[in-house]
Amino acid sequence: GGTGSLGDAASITWNGAGTQMTITLGGSGIDVKYGDTLRLATGSLHNIGGEGAIGSSVSAIIKGTFGIGAIPTIGTIQATNDLGLGGANAGDKVTIAFTAVTNTPSTTNILSNIALSGGHKFGLNATAAWSLDGASLIITLGTNATVAVGDVVTISTDAGIKDYSGESESISGAGTISGTFGELVQPTLSNLYATNGDGTAAVAEGDTLEFVFNTPVDHSTFVLSTITVSDSTGILRTKPFGVTQNVYWVDSIGGYATRLQIVLGANPTIQITDKVSIAGSNGIKDVTKTIEIAPVTDRTIGGTFG
Repeated sequence: GGTGSLGDAASITWNGAGTQMTITLGGSGIDVKYGDTLRLATGSLHNIGGEGAIGSSVSAIIKGTFGIGAIPTIGTIQATNDLGLGGANAGDKVTIAFTAVTNTPSTTNILSNIALSGGHKFGLNATAAWSLDGASLIITLGTNATVAVGDVVTISTDAGIKDYSGESESISGAGTISGTFGELVQPTLSNLYATNGDGTAAVAEGDTLEFVFNTPVDHSTFVLSTITVSDSTGILRTKPFGVTQNVYWVDSIGGYATRLQIVLGANPTIQITDKVSIAGSNGIKDVTKTIEIAPVTDRTIGGTFG
């Protein structure tokens, strides 16, 4: 229902017998709907002689009709790249705009009554909220969303979306998502360089090898063993990063790293003249976990270990 306001200029009249009260809505701020509960406060009514007040509140559900308004239908369904990354990510939005103001039903479970084609999902812990004017439903994607532009969104009557008065039958309908979640970009290795982390003039524990990517990446399934190091003759190094090296993902954008930092452990065997390769199935992917970085072969190392 509405907020319950009868308007700031509402008026009351009684019939001659004093048995029927009529409230005429008036002024601004009117927001009462069919199905709302009208309640008269305790003590607000007296018997016909005016000698005693009714000792409890009186309430009733509003029936009849205020008149059915324009029936909303699905107008447009628009994807927006709110997070600024490629693909559908947590925080991006899908806005369903209706052709008329709705009754703004509860959004607590509304997404369970809105389906996507292809078995796609809005993501874990996706949420929905109504726009201030009540004419658009704004869905904020959750984690691991699989929704895509071109998907068909189907709203069932169980969503409870009706005309503004709430007196019409619940609508159902379908529409196709347009707009964009941002172009998917395959991650690539844009830079590889060494740093002299320990301050000595030799490859040593504390030095680092830095991998810089062209776009933020998901590394939740990263496999360190897919990164190999070979010497100038092509022979693979054993323990190139030393014993108990440390791995850090840094320079985050939108919660996703853009740089991999390997801090060398004790007794590293890597040399500045070596070549670095990254094999397939490395687990370094775009933020939607759709496209993995292309394999890297014999990349030279920039910078210096000291």
